[in-house]
Amino acid sequence: MLNLMRRSANSWVIKTLLMFIALSFVIWGVGDYVNRESRVPVAEGGNWVIQPREFTMVYDEEFNQLKKRFGGVLDKKTAEVLGLKQRALNQLVNRRLIESAGRDFHLAVSAETLRKKVASNPGFLLGGQFDPERYRQLLRDNHLTPREFESQLAEEIVTSQIQQTVGTVVALPEILVQDVYRMDNEKRVVEMLKLKSKALEAEIPVTDEQLTAFLKEHAERFMHPVSVKVEYVSLDAASVKANEKDSIQVSPEEIKEYYDENSSDFRREERRRVSHILAQVTSEADEPGAKARVQQAQERLNKGEAFATVALALSDDVSKAKGGELGEFTRETINTALEEAAFSLPVGQVSAPIKSEFGYHLIVVTAIQAGETQSLAQVTPEIKDRLAEHKVQELVYERSNVLEDRVATSGSLQAVADDLKLHYRVTDFFSHAANGPEENKTAEEIEREEKFLEAAFATPAGETSPLVEVKEGQFAVLHVLERREPTPKTLDEAREAVTSLFRTEQAHQRATALMTKALQALQEGKRWEEAASIHAAIHAEVSEPFLRNGGKGGPLPVVRTAAFKLDMTHPLHTEVLEGLEELIVVRLQGINAAEAKEMDAGVKKLRPALEGALGQEQMAAFLDGLRREAKVKVYPAALDRF
Repeated sequence: MLNLMRRSANSWVIKTLLMFIALSFVIWGVGDYVNRESRVPVAEGGNWVIQPREFTMVYDEEFNQLKKRFGGVLDKKTAEVLGLKQRALNQLVNRRLIESAGRDFHLAVSAETLRKKVASNPGFLLGGQFDPERYRQLLRDNHLTPREFESQLAEEIVTSQIQQTVGTVVALPEILVQDVYRMDNEKRVVEMLKLKSKALEAEIPVTDEQLTAFLKEHAERFMHPVSVKVEYVSLDAASVKANEKDSIQVSPEEIKEYYDENSSDFRREERRRVSHILAQVTSEADEPGAKARVQQAQERLNKGEAFATVALALSDDVSKAKGGELGEFTRETINTALEEAAFSLPVGQVSAPIKSEFGYHLIVVTAIQAGETQSLAQVTPEIKDRLAEHKVQELVYERSNVLEDRVATSGSLQAVADDLKLHYRVTDFFSHAANGPEENKTAEEIEREEKFLEAAFATPAGETSPLVEVKEGQFAVLHVLERREPTPKTLDEAREAVTSLFRTEQAHQRATALMTKALQALQEGKRWEEAASIHAAIHAEVSEPFLRNGGKGGPLPVVRTAAFKLDMTHPLHTEVLEGLEELIVVRLQGINAAEAKEMDAGVKKLRPALEGALGQEQMAAFLDGLRREAKVKVYPAALDRF
């Protein structure tokens, strides 16, 4: 039925049916239901609520900004994983909390302050002066009255004042900033004893008795997975082409009609090959130098130097290595600033300097491929193939309905396959995970498709699956002949894996015991070398000086954390640390204080960052208090609709 509707989606019958369905929804009040749901707030607290419409506006704005950062490729599901929905909600809740606090504090904006703020808005200026008519027109375009806009602006000013006041650290004592600087820039050196567990695996004795006991204890880790044996019949384009040759004929009239309706597909746009010289501008300070470099390039070109030579010498773009070549473009595929010149210059003529967001360009067109429309005769083979393929796909969906009906009335998939001349096969036993191209080399391609596997393992033994569209244009019906539930593997079947895991665990236990013994020896006052000699696989290592936050290089984070908990009075860490496949004993060897000569410059640089971080903490604490006082309530059901 669904296939029939899909194929007939453009017919007047289906359109009429859909219209009646839509009318029935309206008549029976689906619109009212949606409206009722939309009145449920997303969140509320104190004397304010956040309605779905307001949340939608903020969410959509955040989504569009994030989408730009992703290069225009982002879906709502990914945005939710990135926490966008919660971020938009927090933004709205915080705004409401601050606005409410402003009213509680009786904060207000004077008429003079508001007037100056409006008059200085660049959007309302004309010729550098505030233009009242432009102001009113822009507000009308955004469906706002001056009273509404100025009320919103006053709230924004109050909100900004609260954020600035609460988030500003009045003064940090110099000694505090210096202490933080010393702590951040102090370096430590540690000596370590290291032992890789893997180095001990060869020493682990292994007997069948040990492996048998280990396998029994960890049986769930060594199981034969569920496996099934199925028979199936499949339908695809290849079978239709083989059986329906007479139905896949394409007439000259059909080809002509397709050509007339899709003429734009056969229009080849004009293409131009372009090279450029770029004088890059990244800030206002770069402007004079960039202009001078472009002028220098023009002078050299005017004297007859090759464009590629000048590009290699003066261009700031990576394309200079290829003589400035950018490639071949159609209109609207080249940078908009360069498009007009690129599609008006004759071959070989250099443009005047062109300003873009990247800087100043000189461009030259090196080749032109004229646009043209291919004739019907030229594209007839291509159109014939397109139409034939379309007919094949339509026949596949038609035959899928026939297959579905025949399976429902027949007791044998093989009989259905023989009658309809379709592919039939009985598989060996296979598991879901083991039907990949490497694991099961006898499996056919369709048997590795995820939807085929899902149907095979979702259908009980002795039953037949529904018709499955394994992938677009390919269908199958499966009958599960046998199903084997998970069973424990014998030692012979799992010997290699059991032995490997047994040795790994035993080696780790032995390594832990050895390193614990080494640590105890050091705690008893034994020499470092004596502790290291407990086993030949233990080796000693001294780190380079490293910062608390690691910086470039340095030991593992677990070692850094331990090192900055130690002092020279108690230099030995009291626990064996777990590293990457190794165990580590750590002893502090030395502390290198921050460089005194760099203190003044470092403190000056650190202060604004420290004040900013503390200001953020103050603001977060302030908002947290407001949130608790307002008893903010979020409605997950309303939020889930977005």
